[in-house]
Amino acid sequence: MARRRVRESLTEWGVDPEACDNAILVTSELVTNALTHP
Repeated sequence: MARRRVRESLTEWGVDPEACDNAILVTSELVTNALTHP
């Protein structure tokens, strides 16, 4: 869900696809860490 929202927002803003992929990876890591280490 978070990754989808990030991708949608960045695509709307015209962010480069490679930068978008990097942002999605960072988002995934942050969400995983937040759930693993509350």
